[in-house]
Amino acid sequence: MAELIAIGNTAVDSSPFTVAEGAPKTLYIKSTNNGPCHDVLFMLQKQQSNGTTYQDVLGLDRSNINEKGKIVGAGTFRVQRRASTINSAGMDIEG
Repeated sequence: MAELIAIGNTAVDSSPFTVAEGAPKTLYIKSTNNGPCHDVLFMLQKQQSNGTTYQDVLGLDRSNINEKGKIVGAGTFRVQRRASTINSAGMDIEG
């Protein structure tokens, strides 16, 4: 497992990562001491054909990460953490 975004509460973009056809990757939300992070939202974004812009694909939080946190489609992606005023969280990737 590798870290995409360190635990924190500021808005930040992860480094881009590539998902190959037939080689899915799984995203995991993490927080300090498994504490609450219910108000922290992550946005999965896919790189557009121009190679410089990203489009929002899916919002991920604790309520849907287990169901929707597996990326099976090929492409270049990144994760964007939206700023939170209360809790801190980060994201790891595996695959």
